[in-house]
Amino acid sequence: ESGMLNRKGKKKSGSVAAVEPAVNSEPPKSEPEANPSKERSEWVTIMLRNLPNDYSRDDVIELLNQQGFGGGFDFIYLPIDFKRCASLGYVFVNMTSNALAEKVFEKLQGFKEWKLASQKG
Repeated sequence: ESGMLNRKGKKKSGSVAAVEPAVNSEPPKSEPEANPSKERSEWVTIMLRNLPNDYSRDDVIELLNQQGFGGGFDFIYLPIDFKRCASLGYVFVNMTSNALAEKVFEKLQGFKEWKLASQKG
């Protein structure tokens, strides 16, 4: 292990995916009536963390399709470090329903069967 620490000072394992609902702390400025504290039953966007940095957008789509979620998402945001030409190790996926978001949350929590070798797992 690299001995890297997370924000709370605990050792990072990085060996498995962590799935989180993506909750915005502030409503978008263009939609003043948006509610930033939606109930879990309304969540449709998830964040997959601890992806190998060499994963591309196409790799994420392939992973979602292989796990049975093909056609169940309508937007993917995979931030890229353009200096290193690599992803930042996380992706936001907008699912088409809360039920699908919950299924992804359950199925991919702890995922570690990456198609690419990674120092993260």
